[in-house]
Amino acid sequence: MGDNKTKASRQIFDILFSDVTIAVLVILLLVIASGVNYFSDLAGKEAQVAYLYPLDAPIQNVWIAPVDDPSQARAVTDSEMGIFDFGVSPDGRFIAYSERHAATRTLDIYLLDLQTGAVEQLTDCGSQGAECYTPIFHPSDNAIVYMRQAPNLDSEGHSDGAPDIWVLDIATGQTQSLSVDSQTSGYSPQWADDGNTIVFFSGEAHQPGILVYNFTTQDSDNRPSLNFVPSSQGSVGALSPDGRKLIFPDMIARQGAFFAYMKIVDFTQDPPVIRNFTDPQAAIDDSAIDWHPSGQFVTIERRYMDERYTRGFQLYNIDVSTQEITPLLVDENYSHHYFAWNRTGDSLVVQRIPLLNDDGTANNQTSPQIWVLDAETGAVTLISEQAFHPRWIESQ
Repeated sequence: MGDNKTKASRQIFDILFSDVTIAVLVILLLVIASGVNYFSDLAGKEAQVAYLYPLDAPIQNVWIAPVDDPSQARAVTDSEMGIFDFGVSPDGRFIAYSERHAATRTLDIYLLDLQTGAVEQLTDCGSQGAECYTPIFHPSDNAIVYMRQAPNLDSEGHSDGAPDIWVLDIATGQTQSLSVDSQTSGYSPQWADDGNTIVFFSGEAHQPGILVYNFTTQDSDNRPSLNFVPSSQGSVGALSPDGRKLIFPDMIARQGAFFAYMKIVDFTQDPPVIRNFTDPQAAIDDSAIDWHPSGQFVTIERRYMDERYTRGFQLYNIDVSTQEITPLLVDENYSHHYFAWNRTGDSLVVQRIPLLNDDGTANNQTSPQIWVLDAETGAVTLISEQAFHPRWIESQ
């Protein structure tokens, strides 16, 4: 990570962490929890899955289905322009979603109360010609991070400027950019489960990489710590639940083709140490990863490229300490892609693509489906066809 990393870190510190900015970030990310709890407790409700549906229609809305009875699925938004993406609050009461405005054709973020049905507009990016989307709730505080694409409209009214990362205090409406400057883009924000660390990918042209902020540790000047992880793949990978480790993808050329494998960085060491997590020379193609809430193992999306080859990606668990690999969901009829553990770590929601028809022939008109895996029994439940972007809805 060397001198370039040090130079980049100092520039970010100088810009982001002035005395004023420190105060703003502390208020937004750490002190919010001291106020009145904005979200209500939904104790007693069964786990549900939210998703975008239907894929084969011109627009999609947010639907919710209970895991124990998917036939009771219902739409919770009724957008004429369609929902672009959404996030779910930790207590399962609120959904923040991005919707395109009929007049400006730009995206803004809205907050839906699932108990009352009330909708509140959180951002007003469209009035400035910008677009705001990909809202992600803080794990415990009343805040979200989101992507804001700078004003630079094309002929159809869509912003094609570089996106950056903003944080918003829902109660006060106060916002703050986390990107370095107007020339630095940022995307794919992700919180650690403990809420103290945030990571996002910085697409700075001369030095792309992953930026990792920890708001509970400080440098010698008493500023929140920052780590820069060089990467050109455009993916942040996955933070460990405690934010102390990050596993992210890299690429290697083998036998005339490119394949992905995983690296791991340990932020408890000074300086942080990066090493291979999976073997770049092995006959594997590792596409995506998610930490189990226990932090003991990770779930990886993999294809073996030897005699174990499958046309689709399958899911395996890898013990972080021992590197022991255990099949989790392997079915050659499907390719498995987006997946996420629930809070207790006993169920996994997964987006599957059926590759074969019932008669074994190739499915040439395939579309994604949402399933839930019971990790203890291995049973899988179909939640919805023609659906994508699944998210857990869980009460605390």
